[in-house]
Amino acid sequence: MRKETLKRLCSLILCLVLAIGTVLTTGCAKTAPAENATEPETAAEAPTEPTDDTITVAIDTEPTHLALSVSPDYITVWVTKNINDFLVQYDPEMKLQFSVAKRIDRIDDKTYEFEIRPGVLFHNGREVKADDVKFSLDYIMDPNNGSSTASYFTSLDRVEVTGDYTGVIYLKEPYAPFVSRLSMVPIIPKECADTLKTSPVGCGPFKFKAWNKDQDIELVRFDDYWKEGYPKAAGLTFKFIKEYNTMHNAFLAGEVDILLWSSFTDIAIWDGTEGVHPQATNLFDSFILVYNTQVEPFNNPLVRKAIALALNKQELIDLTSQGYGKVLDQPVYPGTYFYNDAASYTQDIEAAKALLAQAGYPDGFTCSLKVPNTVQEGGCGDVIQAQLKKIGIDCQLEKMEVSVFIDAVWTKKNFEMCVTGDGSEGEPDTWLSRWIKTGAGNNVGSYSNPELDALIAQGAAASTDEARKEAYDKAFLLMRDEQPITFLFGGYLYSALQDNVQGLQGYANWWFDFDGVYKTK
Repeated sequence: MRKETLKRLCSLILCLVLAIGTVLTTGCAKTAPAENATEPETAAEAPTEPTDDTITVAIDTEPTHLALSVSPDYITVWVTKNINDFLVQYDPEMKLQFSVAKRIDRIDDKTYEFEIRPGVLFHNGREVKADDVKFSLDYIMDPNNGSSTASYFTSLDRVEVTGDYTGVIYLKEPYAPFVSRLSMVPIIPKECADTLKTSPVGCGPFKFKAWNKDQDIELVRFDDYWKEGYPKAAGLTFKFIKEYNTMHNAFLAGEVDILLWSSFTDIAIWDGTEGVHPQATNLFDSFILVYNTQVEPFNNPLVRKAIALALNKQELIDLTSQGYGKVLDQPVYPGTYFYNDAASYTQDIEAAKALLAQAGYPDGFTCSLKVPNTVQEGGCGDVIQAQLKKIGIDCQLEKMEVSVFIDAVWTKKNFEMCVTGDGSEGEPDTWLSRWIKTGAGNNVGSYSNPELDALIAQGAAASTDEARKEAYDKAFLLMRDEQPITFLFGGYLYSALQDNVQGLQGYANWWFDFDGVYKTK
């Protein structure tokens, strides 16, 4: 298939998925979204029975820890998602489906009653009870645990256990996306909480076996997993290969079964190489330019807006992603319900120069730009550096190993500007509560605006789509001028698989399921 045809097809598929995701995550029915969830697939629908094969997956860095409850960064998610299970999960169309939950009933705008499946086991052999659901939510909300997911649960008041398998969740105020947020809460046993970061215990399809530092992480099949017939493979090995060219060559040599994040430049190679194939995942993601608003001149919104107007985002896509991508300028995709046309903008070099002059920098300035040395963010750094020279900004580019980058930006907040990325399920509050709201878990730039905070809260609490959109329209207009972060582009992630590997399932929020992965004979 010609590349242009493939891109048009992918764009059509993405628009369809985005439209579906928007409807599902913003509904205003009187019943909880999970009440319309479907049951997960059964083993009878899978093409093979469990095998004795271990699947080797190449990833570009080593996780800093394995506690998904603490930090759902992409590496932690990829390695640990399948160690864990959740009350609800998304299916490939981004519809919520029951997982450990048997039902979730919305009693009113602030009250949810849940019942879990009996007989679900943790990897230590203990049965999952409603008290574990309470503990898992309390763990995320405990400030001593430093969970970045806590920003999604500020509306949570308390959880009451009413039986071995039942409980009630009380909110302090209405929060429209609440049930979907439960898909981010791994159910964990209290007795294993102290070792989650190094040897996690969950109730998912694979259990932790070993973490061989600087080499790999090994997971093995959990034979007592509640979903009959899953997982298909005997185990997973996540192999750390920091240099992309080394990863590329290892995949072609058959040393790894799945290269999880492929460079777009390699898509044609995978298409033309016998024995391997690419697999696309359509995303709700975005790469973003983040400013440290606690240092000059990035504490000035005029400077941030000037930078946003100086960027040619389509050129970023073309030069870093072989044209695979979609330009973004706000927390939702164009063509979806909450997108605000009035808040959109395009490159305007003269306006950018005028804003810099107004801010007191008519000749520009020198600053640093940190990027993780991944297949895309590294390239974005080069292009942004060149584009900002057109308005007099001299970016000193620092390309860093992912783990070093995470430590510098997330832990130490030692940066002026940086490029990073994140995923979403299409819900506006995901970006707003995670990246923009004062004190949010990923608000590494320490941006704070009480007016925007109030609009975020208003949009999250509103009971109808119309009322939510009214709040978000105002929020997106404010973000256009304030540029707390600058959205760049998103849309696709490509993996590469050996032809005998089937069943990998990617999701629009950057998560992957490996429970159905198997090798053909």
